[in-house]
Amino acid sequence: MTDLDRRPTQFGSRVAVAVATVAALVVCTAAGAPLAGILAVVGVLGGTWAVERVDGETNVERATGSVALVASTLSVATGVLLSARSNGGLAVALVASAVLATALNARVDMERESVKPAESALDHSALLVGFGVLAAAAYHLNLGWVVLLAVAGTASGVHAAGTLAQFVSLQVLALVVALLLPRALSTLDSWLPGEPASDNFGFLERVGLELSDVPRSYWALLAAQVLVLLVGSQLFDQFLDLLSVLGTGIRLLLGSGVLHAPLAGFAAAAGGVLLAELLRRGLVAWGGNYPPKTLGYAAGGVVTVVVVSLALAVPQISAATRGAFGGQAWTDLGAATVVLFAVGVILAAAAFLERFVSTTAWLPFSPVLPVHGVGFAAAGGLLFVGTVAAAEADAHPLVVVGGIAASIFVWDAGDYAARLGRELGRGAETRRAELVHLTGSALVGLVGLAVTTIVLYGVGPASVPGGEGTAIVALFSALAALGVLVWLLVSDDDESAA
Repeated sequence: MTDLDRRPTQFGSRVAVAVATVAALVVCTAAGAPLAGILAVVGVLGGTWAVERVDGETNVERATGSVALVASTLSVATGVLLSARSNGGLAVALVASAVLATALNARVDMERESVKPAESALDHSALLVGFGVLAAAAYHLNLGWVVLLAVAGTASGVHAAGTLAQFVSLQVLALVVALLLPRALSTLDSWLPGEPASDNFGFLERVGLELSDVPRSYWALLAAQVLVLLVGSQLFDQFLDLLSVLGTGIRLLLGSGVLHAPLAGFAAAAGGVLLAELLRRGLVAWGGNYPPKTLGYAAGGVVTVVVVSLALAVPQISAATRGAFGGQAWTDLGAATVVLFAVGVILAAAAFLERFVSTTAWLPFSPVLPVHGVGFAAAGGLLFVGTVAAAEADAHPLVVVGGIAASIFVWDAGDYAARLGRELGRGAETRRAELVHLTGSALVGLVGLAVTTIVLYGVGPASVPGGEGTAIVALFSALAALGVLVWLLVSDDDESAA
């Protein structure tokens, strides 16, 4: 026997989402940010679908959900950033958050566990985008050639510094090889199939040593050589002159590089093996107990890196995008580096904001939020405040009143759907009862809108002088009347239920 699905009923929750969406778009348009509102609202609706999708059972569901979540996050961020250029920036962010809260409460359980897969998708995608930033910067800066030139410059500088510098560098290379070789050979042995063997690499295993095996007297001797090199390397040359032909041979041997080259090759190979092992362990730790699941969560970051890199390789797209970013970094680090860095910051900020809201930000409001239907209640409050913010952006008074009426309707419809879902289950046939209830709520909103229209365009101009003060008084008078009517309606529903 399966557990009863106690999420809000489908009909009432869908009506609440539809009303919140329409109200949000109207408020954004009235605030002077229609395009920003569309991007933000479409983004939060897509994000809601992605949150549900990324919690699926298959890797395909997780991957598609991760990609949709990243795309939705970028859409919302683009909308909010566009709205920041106008007076409606705060309104867009608030009403989009209201739509998000409504849609989440309608589709998923409003519990911490329900959003953890989405958190993982954002975290892993942001990490992959961060690696993409490093790779793009390395490619633009030709980091491989830079490293090779640095090594060549160092070798040339050591060769030109004199015989003592060549002798000291030879000892340092020998120490590095001796210290790295045992670890590199052990790593290679662990990579080979079968049981580890002690004779796979022959004499090479006997060359290596541990750091504690190096005598302190040798460290002191090496330090003295470095000190002589810094003070006056000509002393070593004078010593070689005393050796006559032997000194000349030592100079030729050290200067030819026949001793340095193989040691440098061994050091590079051993370092490469250890670096590869470090990367392998990092990938294993990142992949966790089930790497395909982790890769599914990270699919959004992978797709973002690929799409951005390929798109910016097109000159027309790169030129059009540069107008939005520009700056010296675009020239110094490359287009893909700058854009991917911005995307990574947005994803990291979204992950942080989600955690903050779900764990901390709601605590001050917990005494007034209902136990069930918390998303609908929060959506009503956010839509209310967002509508008031739109009023500050010179939105039409009727739009303001309509938005506030919609906020109350969203809360009422969602709360009723949540109560029915808790009692009867999400799949119960409750459409007729909900339709009756929602019709009453809609009539209350229409009455409030009609009263406001009469106050603004009838009674107001005929009785008192116009102006900002009059509009505010009329607005809040209408809101007070609307609040009383809603309270009476809810009280009547509670009495009927009892």
